Amino acid sequence: MEEKFIEAPPQEEPTEPPIFPQNTFSHIRNKTRRRELYRQFKLDVAKSKKLEKLRKKKEKEELGDKAPPKQVPKTIESMRVFEETMVNPGDREVQHDEDHDEMAPYFKREVAPKVLITHSNRTVWRIRKFLRELRSTIPSSKVFRRKNIRLKRVIQQAISKDYTHVIVLHHDKTVPTTKWSDSSLQISNVRIRKEIKRCGLHTYHKPEVVLNNFGTRLGHRVGRLFATMFEQDPEFVGRQVVTFHNQRDYIFFRRHRYVFKKNMRVALQELGPRFTLKLRSLQKGTFDTKYGEYEFVHKFHPPAWPEPIAIYATFRYWQQGKTTKKKEYTEFVAAEIFGFSVTIRNGTGRSLSQEIKPRSGCRNLWDLIFYFVKRTIGLS
Repeated sequence: MEEKFIEAPPQEEPTEPPIFPQNTFSHIRNKTRRRELYRQFKLDVAKSKKLEKLRKKKEKEELGDKAPPKQVPKTIESMRVFEETMVNPGDREVQHDEDHDEMAPYFKREVAPKVLITHSNRTVWRIRKFLRELRSTIPSSKVFRRKNIRLKRVIQQAISKDYTHVIVLHHDKTVPTTKWSDSSLQISNVRIRKEIKRCGLHTYHKPEVVLNNFGTRLGHRVGRLFATMFEQDPEFVGRQVVTFHNQRDYIFFRRHRYVFKKNMRVALQELGPRFTLKLRSLQKGTFDTKYGEYEFVHKFHPPAWPEPIAIYATFRYWQQGKTTKKKEYTEFVAAEIFGFSVTIRNGTGRSLSQEIKPRSGCRNLWDLIFYFVKRTIGLS
């Protein structure tokens, strides 16, 4: 009699636990263990990068010219669209315009720079401190305390006393004015000497000026405007350098002292101050609010929402001298509004909400919403 063997049903293999990426340790609950694994992971990554770098170096030595080319990293500067207004160094048209423009007497050594630095009517101690440091940065400058004098009158007196530049500092921006052009620049990221680590002691030597990456027609004009504030005969004994570096339409200001070391090496020591500039407008001639001709005006483009905006407002109001709970209204309630919160939502799910105390004079719903929208998207 033949024996029949009945095959056992296939057993399901036990499911393996989910495999987490090597750089994710959130599944480990022990904080000390998780921190140790992450530290070891960072060491392994650094070690692998070092080995890969040595391998490429050895491969380049063995293959020579046949070695694979070095990969160029993709950055914002390398992926930037070519600017049509870039100026070639040997462009005769640009050279002719610069030889006959209003700033040409300075570069021909016919006019010496003389700078007057002032401030707005009401200033804080930080502005006054920054004024003194700016005075030491520009050797041919003088600080003038403005005592409720109109700006146009200050400029007229400065011209009568042969000043070539007037720099006016406000709380939110700076306005340098010269005999040739007027520019409005937003100043930010200000660091005075006291706030800079290992800041050196400054001297009153005439510094060297470095203008970097002012390659467009507008950049040439702005760079020449900065150059006219400093004298053309620097004192190399002081070994001081003032740098204006333009990158992504921001101008970074730095001041250093250089020291030559062995093996043709150079060390830099920052002297301060340090700040960033953003060009807002460039006007032809001196300051004129009525008939001024603008060469450049920075246009602000608010963010565009793809779908209609839904606005939800919740108000807290006074009613018969008592504060009631939050209620939603679609129309204005005849009561004095003293605080509210508004939420703006669009089709992409973006939500902007803020609790605001309105300004005096905002006494209806639409004034309040318009004030909030201006404050949210940066129009005010």
